[in-house]
Amino acid sequence: MIDPQVMAVFAPGSGLVAGLVDHDGEPLSTRAWSVVFLPGSTDRIRVVLADDGEHLTPHLVGTRMALTGSDVETYVSRQVKGEVQTVDDATPEDRREMAIQSRTFMQKVHDVDGNPVEILERMVTGRVKVVEMVVDEIFDQTPGPGAGVEIGSSR
Repeated sequence: MIDPQVMAVFAPGSGLVAGLVDHDGEPLSTRAWSVVFLPGSTDRIRVVLADDGEHLTPHLVGTRMALTGSDVETYVSRQVKGEVQTVDDATPEDRREMAIQSRTFMQKVHDVDGNPVEILERMVTGRVKVVEMVVDEIFDQTPGPGAGVEIGSSR
């Protein structure tokens, strides 16, 4: 179960990075652009990922994924891990959520670091895939001596 304090770290404006490992053990790391906690579920999330056009395929269903979210202002970070359930094309709703969350992230980066939003927008790719995963592990990844400590698990 993902508690509200963990969910808050993945709120719009968070920095998001995903790591996956395919069935052959090949790693993949990519930027995540939005996270939605699915209604009526305490452990399912829908994540829009930047797609290189080659690796994010239905072949990843059943593999493991880690998603790290970090608050741009405080660096409080959490990582959730779980099994990939689906890999799909983005729906119009996914793209709307991606636009909201990525714009909020860039504005926070601008507010904290002064980087122009117009330059940050260059990071956004039009090519994306959507992964749904079931979360079964949660870790504190906030920089410092507690980084890596497990804070939740259903395994």
